Amino acid sequence: MAATNEFAAGSGKKEDPYLVKNAEQLNNVRNHLQAHFKQVMDIDLAGWNGEQGWQPIASEVSSFEGVYDGQSHVIKNLEIKRPEEKRVGLFTSILNQGKIMNLHLQDVKVKGRNNVGALVGEIERGMPGRGGILARCHASGRVEGEEGVGGLTGENNGIIRQCETEIKVVGEKDVGGIVGRNWYTYDTITGYYLDEDTQLEGEEFDGAIYDCLSSGLVRGTKRVGGIAGFNADKIENCLSLCRIEGGDNYIGALVGGNFEGDIIDSYYSRENSGQSDQEKGIGLSEEELKDTEYFESWDLKQTWILEVQGAHPRLRWVVG
Repeated sequence: MAATNEFAAGSGKKEDPYLVKNAEQLNNVRNHLQAHFKQVMDIDLAGWNGEQGWQPIASEVSSFEGVYDGQSHVIKNLEIKRPEEKRVGLFTSILNQGKIMNLHLQDVKVKGRNNVGALVGEIERGMPGRGGILARCHASGRVEGEEGVGGLTGENNGIIRQCETEIKVVGEKDVGGIVGRNWYTYDTITGYYLDEDTQLEGEEFDGAIYDCLSSGLVRGTKRVGGIAGFNADKIENCLSLCRIEGGDNYIGALVGGNFEGDIIDSYYSRENSGQSDQEKGIGLSEEELKDTEYFESWDLKQTWILEVQGAHPRLRWVVG
């Protein structure tokens, strides 16, 4: 039985997480920011909370530091209308190895001001090795803001791994299909996991963006990119299929402005992007995107799939 009446079951401990099965229980996550959760049913947030829509979990002065495992379930019709607020998303921010994983957001409509994303406004930089983590998350819909606007998160100071967006992202400065700003981290992050069967405790990973795919439209005026608008850390094994619209102030198919960041084995669609920059990722034709020769350094056995005739790489966990 649940320790409170707020959830379907559980006590919030790692070995006995709170079970979340409806919108009311999802809303109660904000009362237990350091607990463990598992979503056990798809959740529809249509019509939630009137004019302003969903109130992001946590606040401008607090962050989520627990673990939310969506177990590949869906949260659909997330709507947020808070154009004067910062750190806007399903969660305001995550910190201290707080994790959100295995979650689909479907048909989001999110509007904020600064640090805006479908899933989380900001992945914060904590003590060395203690940034937040997004793993195996997917979002579709629309995200809109001013500065630091991303398909998943407005700002990343931790790890984003095996995530995908099919989304329209609109902002002014630092606008990206996955993240608006990808900052550097203090240190490596130790011991995150994708799911109960993929424990990586004790291994170290640089804080950055790995194995992510973006598609849709990204529009802005300064530092606009298909994966990140601003990058000062690492982007590795990523692919952008986004259309990029903007001026001539640090606009790029994969990354808008790259400031001593590392971009490794990452590609973009020349046809879709409307861009041709080569120093911030490698542009491929539609035919080249279907050719395994260009993806030899990628994990095509467990992480990516490139076996469907006439298709570009997809994340295996998304395809199913």
